Amino acid sequence: MGLAIYGYDRLVIVMAKILLFERNEAFADKLALYINGEGHQCYQLRNENHIVDWILLNHPDLVILDQASFVGNAIRLCSEIYYSSSTLLIMTSCSTQGVDQLIALGSGADDFIFKPYCPEEMLARVNAMLRRLQKLAAMRHRVQLLEHHFRVKYADKEVQLTEVEYSLFRLLHSHPHTVFNREDIRKHIYKDHRVVSENTVNSHIRNLRRKLKVISPQHMLITSVYSAGYKYQPCLDQK
Repeated sequence: MGLAIYGYDRLVIVMAKILLFERNEAFADKLALYINGEGHQCYQLRNENHIVDWILLNHPDLVILDQASFVGNAIRLCSEIYYSSSTLLIMTSCSTQGVDQLIALGSGADDFIFKPYCPEEMLARVNAMLRRLQKLAAMRHRVQLLEHHFRVKYADKEVQLTEVEYSLFRLLHSHPHTVFNREDIRKHIYKDHRVVSENTVNSHIRNLRRKLKVISPQHMLITSVYSAGYKYQPCLDQK
């Protein structure tokens, strides 16, 4: 899923690809108009047998399914979508039974909306879900420092550092794009002012780079600046 973002003030809107399955064509067209007007791309299907294939082919960010519109088993389809894709799923229903909501949520739906509802409510829920999704995606691409364990985490991977390596990485990480020379680094990582050579600092940098490559093989987090020193270079997709 590739979400594009635009924003104003504190509200961030995520532009997404959304599939709508709603047999009430007049209401579906009205809802699609609201969704498209927010900057999203809304697609509609009329045949429930094509839903899973369409999802696997087009990879929508979110799917809205009306339970009453299905001839077959909507809950079974909900579960199939959950296990075959990573798309978000909102189930709607005119049922007044709370147990239907529990069954849908337990079968893979991320949200459940009782009918009747207004397009504004659906749009608000859609945007809220997409903002949460974007926040999780941003966190996934953020390097995290686990201070009490001297570990660094990126995406789903962690690496163990020594205390000196962790102190060195924390210095560079806290000042992205700032170049630190070897003397700056030595003073920071050795609080007792011991005398160490430039080769010792270079050795720490090499070991740190080697370990960080495990969690970020496609991007060198610490780069050299010729004759000047080293700097932390954030991943391009970090926020």
